Amino acid sequence: MSITEHVAEIAQKIAYAMQVAAGFSINQDNPEWCELISASFPDAFSENVEPVKIIAMPARAKVRDEVARLYIHPNDLVSIAPMRDAVRLALEPFVVGGRQLAMQDIPEGFEVVLRDDR
Repeated sequence: MSITEHVAEIAQKIAYAMQVAAGFSINQDNPEWCELISASFPDAFSENVEPVKIIAMPARAKVRDEVARLYIHPNDLVSIAPMRDAVRLALEPFVVGGRQLAMQDIPEGFEVVLRDDR
């Protein structure tokens, strides 16, 4: 499996987790709560996708109309650029209509927030 295919597979896993979490949060329709998703990666960005750990749980919303918050924790500096590109690719379909996507660096990796202003 090439690195491009590997990044695409990880992007699919992240997109699926975000889609399920956002759908659940929108159906609950509780502005105080959102879905928190965390993706952690192995020490080396290898050809093996299985060590990628993705979890989701309910959490208090940090900002108004927050639907889902994703934390990405890459453990290898080499994996940061491919992960950033994979996440951007995975989350582009969610930014439609009144939805906004914000991504920022945090000491542990990245924080991505999906808001629904509709």
